[in-house]
Formats: sequence, C-alpha cells, structure tokens
Amino acid sequence: MFANWFGLLTPLLGSFGIVHSTDHGGIPVEDIVFIRGNAETITPLHEEAEPEGGEAEAEGEDHAAGEQALIVPFFRAPSSDLNLTFGLALVSVFLTQVFGVWELGLGYFGKFFQFGSFARKGFGLGLIDFFMGLIELVSEVAKILSFAFRLFGNIFAGEVILIIMSSLVSLLVVNIFFGLEIFVGFIQAFVFFILSLVFFSMATHSHGEEHSEH
Repeated sequence: MFANWFGLLTPLLGSFGIVHSTDHGGIPVEDIVFIRGNAETITPLHEEAEPEGGEAEAEGEDHAAGEQALIVPFFRAPSSDLNLTFGLALVSVFLTQVFGVWELGLGYFGKFFQFGSFARKGFGLGLIDFFMGLIELVSEVAKILSFAFRLFGNIFAGEVILIIMSSLVSLLVVNIFFGLEIFVGFIQAFVFFILSLVFFSMATHSHGEEHSEH
C-alpha cells in the first residue's frame, strides 16, 4: 500500500530528475530549472556551427529556446513501474506452487497433467480432463500477467490522470481525484493480498479430499 501511495505522499519529488531533450510530448526548456548545467547542455548544436564565437553561441541559445524536454524523475511510486509489479506477481505465483507441493507433495502437479483420467474415466472423459489440466496450467501463467498489469495499470493511470487534471481544472477538483487515488491505492493492495491468499488456499486443497469424504 505504501508503494501505491508513494507518488501521492511525495508529489513534489516527481519534479526532480534527469532532463532529456525530446521532439514532442515534453515541456519547454525555458520552463525548467537546472540544478546542474543548462538548456544548451542537452541541445546539440548544428554540426556546421563554429565551436567558438558569438554567432555559434547565439545560434545555440536560439535553438535551445525552442526545444522541449522530458524530466525522468529520480523518485516515483514503485507500483507505477512494471518491473516491481511483475516481480511481485512472480513471487506470488511461485509461492502458490511452493505451498501446493508443500501440502500435497508431487501429486499437486496432477491437476495440470491428468494422465490418470484416461484409465479411470475412459478416453473421452479422460481427454476432457487432460485439456482442463492444460487450461489450468495456462491460467497459472496468466496469473502473472493479471497480477502485474492490474496493479501497474491502476497506479500508473492514476498518476497520469492527476497530471492531466491538474493542468485542466482548479485545485479543488484535483483534490477530489487525489482522494480517489488514495482509495484506489488501498483497494489495489487489498485485491493483490486477497487474490494471493485465495490462490494459496486453492493450491493446498486436494481434489481427492472431497471424494474421500463421500
């Protein structure tokens, strides 16, 4: 939850970063305050310009004045980076398999490769169970993508919405979206936790237990 809220708790830190020149989608370099260097350091001069002399310097300044730049922030919400959410998804799905094998032994993998169904149920029903096992295996891999992109998409989209709304409407309206993103950050942390817990529980439940009880 702190990783989701980090960008909201420290909004000004997103203004500090490394400046890169860009052709579109940036901000004018004259609106940027440089702690080290200046606009000319990120704007390449024309190759035909002379390395020394007032004309070359003037040309460089004019060229820099019309340039745009992007600021890559030093600090951002960890959950707005796909690397972190993908890593969390890998840990969750990997632990699902670990808890399943821990509780059920190697028989846990029987739900993915149901070869025994051919002998118990015949070829027709056994083939259905076999394909259902393959679908179950694919779903385990799909959980990684679902976990990673759900968390990343919601947090990153929230940051983008706040940036866009702050440039379009008053601060009072932005505060409404700010409160909404606090709620979204909490909900996404809760959903990730609950889904992981459900998957852990399902992995440790043997399908054979129901038959043995009957």
